[in-house]
Amino acid sequence: MQELWRQICKIDASKPCKSLYLCQNHFHSRDFHDPLNRNRRLPNVVPKEYVFKEAMSSASSGCSGNLHSVAVEPVASCSFSAETDFSTVEESNVCLEEIPSELLCSSTATCTTASDKPGYAFLSESFPESKTRPGILSKIGVHKKDLTPRKELLYNVHRTAQSRITKLKEQLAKERDQVKKLRKLYESKQLEVIDTELNTINKTFINCQLQNHLKVSSGKRYTKEMKLFALTMYKRSPRLYKYMQVHFELPSPRVLKRVLNGVVFDIGFNNNLLQCLKVEVSRMHELDRYCTLMFDEIKLSSILHYEKYRQIIMGYEDLGYLGRFNKNADHALVFMARGVRKRWKQPIAYFFTWKTIKTPHLKQIVVRCVQELRSIGLNVVTTVCDQGATNRGAMSQLCRETVNDTPSMTHFVVDDVAVNTMYDLGHLMKSTRNALLDNEIRFEDHKSAKFEHIVTVFELDQKNTYKILPKLKPEHFNFKNSYLKMKVNVACRQLSASVAAAINVCTSLSVSLLPTEAIHTADFIHFTDQLFDSLNGSQQYASDGKPLRCAITADSPHLAFWNESLSKISKWKIISLKTGKDVTHQFSFINGWQVSIRSAIAVWNNLHLAGFQYLCPRVLNQDPVENLFCCIRQHGVTNTNPTCHQFVAALKACIVNNLVTPKYVSANCEDDGESVLSNLHALLEGSRSEDDVSNFSDVSDYDNTFKFAISNEEISEKERAALKYVSGLILKKINLPDCASCKSFFFSSSDQRNPSDLLIIFKENDNQERLTYSSDNFAGVVHDTHQLLTAFLQSHSDETHLEDKFKTHWLAKYGENVFPCGDHRTDVCRQFLNFVTSFFIFKYVNDINRSSQEAFVAASVKHVNKMKTFRN
Repeated sequence: MQELWRQICKIDASKPCKSLYLCQNHFHSRDFHDPLNRNRRLPNVVPKEYVFKEAMSSASSGCSGNLHSVAVEPVASCSFSAETDFSTVEESNVCLEEIPSELLCSSTATCTTASDKPGYAFLSESFPESKTRPGILSKIGVHKKDLTPRKELLYNVHRTAQSRITKLKEQLAKERDQVKKLRKLYESKQLEVIDTELNTINKTFINCQLQNHLKVSSGKRYTKEMKLFALTMYKRSPRLYKYMQVHFELPSPRVLKRVLNGVVFDIGFNNNLLQCLKVEVSRMHELDRYCTLMFDEIKLSSILHYEKYRQIIMGYEDLGYLGRFNKNADHALVFMARGVRKRWKQPIAYFFTWKTIKTPHLKQIVVRCVQELRSIGLNVVTTVCDQGATNRGAMSQLCRETVNDTPSMTHFVVDDVAVNTMYDLGHLMKSTRNALLDNEIRFEDHKSAKFEHIVTVFELDQKNTYKILPKLKPEHFNFKNSYLKMKVNVACRQLSASVAAAINVCTSLSVSLLPTEAIHTADFIHFTDQLFDSLNGSQQYASDGKPLRCAITADSPHLAFWNESLSKISKWKIISLKTGKDVTHQFSFINGWQVSIRSAIAVWNNLHLAGFQYLCPRVLNQDPVENLFCCIRQHGVTNTNPTCHQFVAALKACIVNNLVTPKYVSANCEDDGESVLSNLHALLEGSRSEDDVSNFSDVSDYDNTFKFAISNEEISEKERAALKYVSGLILKKINLPDCASCKSFFFSSSDQRNPSDLLIIFKENDNQERLTYSSDNFAGVVHDTHQLLTAFLQSHSDETHLEDKFKTHWLAKYGENVFPCGDHRTDVCRQFLNFVTSFFIFKYVNDINRSSQEAFVAASVKHVNKMKTFRN
């Protein structure tokens, strides 16, 4: 077949044909699989023949230039097969060598050439109109087979570099095209809405998506603001965050946890935090430095958590500088400062307590907190707390211990400066309502307030089409639900002016729907509502016809009303409905009202002398602490009862995000609308101080005189089998040297198998030994270490630097001689203790949590609350 092509194309037998090509126009359409596209040629076909004749006309050639004009008449021909006789081929192409080569192809754009070589030989030449660039070999007239090995290597390097340059040029052209499009978009001013209309978070999120949408995971970069915003979403709902990661470019949870760990906010008072606040306070106006100190507790779950990097078990009672105690903490005590004039708030310290903090400890912490705030430039005017037994005891003792033997009921002295004490207004309202449930309050002679009148007027209102009390619901009177009984907003609605008006309406009708004495209940509720308004004003001027719901000024009616109220409240008496006896001594809210009103008068007098023109009394409650707790509980649906570890993580996340509280329908308090004084961003890149980081280079400095009992009980065969399996796991984590002495001590050979190896044998997937078989000697060392560590933790688990202390005691008791190889015992002992200590501490914590009945109760309660939330 090759010879036939040579004959048709007039190519000498000595000329190579490897690089010669013919286009599809030299074949019939029937020679292809697809006659229209002509992409694939049928096998065993040859080019078609042409008979060229001289012609005088040049119009039909379709070519221009100095070439001779000829006419081409194709001869009727057909495709050739292998049996075709080509004996007359030479005769029918006698003029082929004399015809210009441009006429051998009907497509001049593809096959025209100026070559004068005979037949189809011109196909080996380069084509001026072709888009394919000639190679370097064709330019210098050298064939690749003629290259020496060195030159061929250089040629390959040249081709690789040329290919790389070509790709880079294409990429550069695409980037330039993108830049042109972006420039046109920018010049059209369609992106101005991003800078002018969107807030900082929206702009940060959009920029993050544009910068990272084409990058691999390891190449994505996020700003600090974006990480903090993502941290808020992750703490709100981890499951939703994982879903959003599918559609948006967001940091991984590991990155967010690393950011959170970078915030140094440990238990107690932190020097780093105080120094950061000191810088912020130094920039404030003198009057903006006046603040209140509030504190409250939140219920926690008594679950332990081991923090390896700090070598401490979280979950025990921890009072910071006052020490840690071996009791599972179930409450967190939080101290927060709040600006009186400027709207700011700042958590100062937190502590973990068991049940409730002791009164002497609370006194010391309150005094220390006031001193720390003054050291950074803040002026504490009053403390605010609820009327818990510990709080009342601590405040009363501090007030009685004032200097010069002049005890006070409303203030105490710290470094010769008076600090007033107040009780939270919301809790006073709730205590007042709770006292009415089983008692009546006699506030004047022959005048008493009863809760049954409130219930009756609500039931009557429920029957009406148009309701007077739309905010009260039937569930608000179901006091079997302790959760609703603790809500402040329910108590405030039940003792509101609307309820007093409804009672007055029902008693004033011609057909009385309530007894006449109900009017006394309305008078008491009206007075209580005025008390609440006078201590809850948040605006400078009065509105809604309530002159007391505004700021305190020199001309406002607050002082006159409070002086009158003190005389009225002192006459209150609580009478039991069951026994008819006076039980006033059993309730503390009457004294709480008196203390708070006197303190409010003293605070205003002091601030007015300092230069204040007005004072919003709402800053004298503890709503910011309640809102902080609400924010912490919203970090995930199942975080309603967080552990100590979860509380710290949620607290730091709230602070770094400016304590932004999402709108929550069942929130206990109104939004205070304040932001943190410092969001701790300056501490994200900071490092822990030397006091906060465990750095023990010499364990011999420790006191190794620990006292605890070690159990010497023999373990069963089943437990021994599990022990051998765990010992094998430990051996896999230790980088043992290739030493015969070490291997004989740590491993057991196949002829040393015993019943204690049955668990490992049955866990093998085939007959090949893939698991690690430890020796009985090493398993004994592991068992003794576990017993020693368990006994140590039972007496010292509440201490700090657990791993370092235990390693010191282990070395003092056993020493490195436990391992026989003298060349490697030091390194092996170090690796063994590093892994085993943390491994068994985690095991100890998990066993305690698993055996604790509260863990199962907490899990079930969380599940029930979660299902309730989803149903709602």
